Amino acid sequence: MRRNIRERVAAVAPFLTFDHDPYMVVSHDGRLSWVMDAFTVSNNYPYSTHYNLGDSSVNYMRNSVKVVVDAYNGATTLYVFDSEDPILATYRRIFPSLFKDASAMPADLRRHVRYPEALFKVSLAALTVTSADQGDREQVAALAEEVQQVTGGTVELAYVDQGYTGPNAAEAAQQHGLRLEVVKHPMAKRGFVLLPRRWVVERSFAWAARFRRLARDYERLDTTLKGLHLLAFATLMLRNLADTLK
Repeated sequence: MRRNIRERVAAVAPFLTFDHDPYMVVSHDGRLSWVMDAFTVSNNYPYSTHYNLGDSSVNYMRNSVKVVVDAYNGATTLYVFDSEDPILATYRRIFPSLFKDASAMPADLRRHVRYPEALFKVSLAALTVTSADQGDREQVAALAEEVQQVTGGTVELAYVDQGYTGPNAAEAAQQHGLRLEVVKHPMAKRGFVLLPRRWVVERSFAWAARFRRLARDYERLDTTLKGLHLLAFATLMLRNLADTLK
């Protein structure tokens, strides 16, 4: 029967690698579904750094598929979110009826799609801390370059706040193959309104703020602040790793 969703999706697509943390979402009609991120991976990608993924070492990893499992009847659907992934393109030719385009995912499910935890752990992309007298836009080129070095040039889109508005920031990012998308409301609004995609950034800041030294700007040196952020996220990742090994 394979009632366990991890066993179920592994049986449907054993050639994919799955995030260990599936999450449940509720559709507009109250129906429950499990969502799980799936990856194509390889350890033979030329000129790329290897990273540990569970018991494996990989140097190619793309979150090309989102899997939705109906919590009532177990119906499993695989949606393709990266149509340019060459490995997935091969699988789609072998199993043409197994995958659906991302556009076919219902909008009330698509709004819950998130950045996968496993990919975040493998590619904590980059962290740049500067002194207060330097503007955000001035750091775009250096940060974009570092992100692409760490991820093997696989990042195409970066969500940024309105501090990065303007042609200079966009051009600096484009030189490194990154397209900036400024998160903002299309029109003025009154009161508190949650910005789209902003929760992804705020969640990361909230994780870091659990550490007392990062709750306020106590540090005099930007290098110290950067080191503390790396230490905080390493601690969070190790905690999650310990949970998976229990």
